[in-house]
Amino acid sequence: MTEIVGRYLEVEGCRTYFESAGSGPAVIFLAPAGRETSHWHACLEKYSDRYYSLALDLPGHGKSGFLPGSSKYLDSIHDIARFIRTFWRQLGIERVSVVGCSLGGNLTYALAALYPDEVATIVPLQGAAYTPLVAFAALEFFTHPRVNFIHHLADNVASLTGSGSSAAGRQYLADSIAGVNPEALKADLTAYGCCDLRSEIGRIRCPVLAVRGTEDWFVSDEIIDITIRGLTASPVVERAPIPGIGHFPHLEAPNELFRVVDPFLAKHYPGR
Repeated sequence: MTEIVGRYLEVEGCRTYFESAGSGPAVIFLAPAGRETSHWHACLEKYSDRYYSLALDLPGHGKSGFLPGSSKYLDSIHDIARFIRTFWRQLGIERVSVVGCSLGGNLTYALAALYPDEVATIVPLQGAAYTPLVAFAALEFFTHPRVNFIHHLADNVASLTGSGSSAAGRQYLADSIAGVNPEALKADLTAYGCCDLRSEIGRIRCPVLAVRGTEDWFVSDEIIDITIRGLTASPVVERAPIPGIGHFPHLEAPNELFRVVDPFLAKHYPGR
């Protein structure tokens, strides 16, 4: 088994936890809303033979601390992107490939648009540039004393998981719900629901592999189409549908994900 090492780094005043494996060109993995580094253990192990693979906990997520001051979380896509870029620069990384799911998928587009000279390739899973999909009034129930947050989230995650999901992936998604911080999830979904990068993604100049589980009812083909049409400066834009999989391809069917991602990275971001 590949050794995954956990460390802390102060980023913008936040004691930030991250995990890494391997060496070589850097690949950063970005989790869905409210989630943390363990989402990516299969990917960290898989790519450690070719890449310096990393995953981090955003402020208030997982093992990371909070931001200093009254705003303990980041709730805008641009602020989260800036934080992540500060993270990799503090590690001395100058060029990176970014893989992310859901909110993390949106962030791959934000990072490539904001820092085109530093982002070599992006692989958004269920990601898009524009996601007006959140009922903001419902977010208030995440912390309501009479609402069972865990029960609600369990139902939501189950509905987002495809029929072809592995048993291990389905079990992890169910078990990990108890570790979600409702305030962190609320901040993330605020950033996700307000995300509109349509005027910015024309700056993306790197190859893009857009992965979609075909049974995800939340992020539709139409939403991804809007993004694809806006990637006017990207030299390569590929789509990779994965049948039978829902919102979490990296957990539901990691081997199927590797099947489509491996040749893309080998061609456009070769490892050591």
